[in-house]
Amino acid sequence: MIIVRLMFYFCLSYFVLSLDFGGRTVFDRIDTRVSPYTEMAQTYLVKRSKKAWAFLKDASLNLIGQRIPEQKDRVSSGLSSPERQASTTSHSALVNSNATPEDTYTLEERMLLKKILNESR
Repeated sequence: MIIVRLMFYFCLSYFVLSLDFGGRTVFDRIDTRVSPYTEMAQTYLVKRSKKAWAFLKDASLNLIGQRIPEQKDRVSSGLSSPERQASTTSHSALVNSNATPEDTYTLEERMLLKKILNESR
């Protein structure tokens, strides 16, 4: 119902503004009186919006720059060169000593593995 009302009032206002009096429409007469003020308002809004955009841009960049901590360039891998050599030597020591991986399991881990193997059969 509200859409029908809006359409009716729009058509009515369009009809009234397009009436011709003395060779000029009502809209043209209103436009000549109001156009200097609308131009001033438009230039004011454009200037303010440019200033607001510049301010928001600077403020957001400053906010983002302050919130992101500066990160130092470093290796975050757990396998850097000395550690890799140590881990390979410990693995080779296991292989050379004829030790099996089962020797490194705890009692709970052994029981759990046996339970899993029995259930899968």
